[in-house]
Amino acid sequence: MNKLATLIGLILGILVIVSSMFDYSAMHFITAFFDLQSAVIVIGGVVAATLINYPLNQLGCVLSAFAIIFSREATNEQIMIDNLLDLAIIAQRKGKLALETTIEKTEQHFLKIALTELMTAHDSESLRKNLENELHSMHIRHANCQEIFYNMASYAPAFGMMGTVMGLIMMMSAQSVDPNPVANYAAAQGQDMMQKLLSGMGLALVTTFYGVLLANFIFLPIAGKLKNLSHSEQKNAEIIIVAMLSIQRQDSPLRTKDELLTFVSQSIRKEIDRQRRK
Repeated sequence: MNKLATLIGLILGILVIVSSMFDYSAMHFITAFFDLQSAVIVIGGVVAATLINYPLNQLGCVLSAFAIIFSREATNEQIMIDNLLDLAIIAQRKGKLALETTIEKTEQHFLKIALTELMTAHDSESLRKNLENELHSMHIRHANCQEIFYNMASYAPAFGMMGTVMGLIMMMSAQSVDPNPVANYAAAQGQDMMQKLLSGMGLALVTTFYGVLLANFIFLPIAGKLKNLSHSEQKNAEIIIVAMLSIQRQDSPLRTKDELLTFVSQSIRKEIDRQRRK
């Protein structure tokens, strides 16, 4: 559902923005919204500021984030708990070493790491420590990538405003070239000069538009989506840690289930109970 929501939001946003750029009385797009120089100031400024702020080895997540928000779904908690309970039953019947064959079949990254640690850990304390360290490292990686997009969202409007100020300065400089502006305003050329000034001011404001658009339609939504996916992944990791510790202690699957169900809502608990009775 995350991928579908992202796609719907993107399409809806594009439709709203593009339709707002259209002049329905003249039946054409308002060309003032499309200015290459303004786009270069905003996009170039954001890229430059980001490069100054972060080392290159941290910027790889910027490109991967676009793929993540369109390709990754939050793991279903019910399915996750069902799978972990199946592993607990196998461990009870055949021993935890029997779970080694499931490592290669597992698609979820953290579960694969947890199963590997379970095979090598000598006691519950070392297993807990290793898995919590892995969870902490994952949290830091996710937080760093989110921070990049939040900072880019703050850079974009700032460079948009800077471009607007630069445009106004250039317009005022061009107007000040006139040796007798008062006479020209009183003459027939005054109205034409004012129209040029207003037109140029509108063009200068496009940079602010680009900055606000990038911040609120691209960078902030991506940061928010990454944050939501990260929270879901971290919660699933915590569920996995509890399951692995229970298996390490050789708890009964019933005890393991009671511990795992504390992470989910009552409706999911009832559904899991109903499915497990079949």
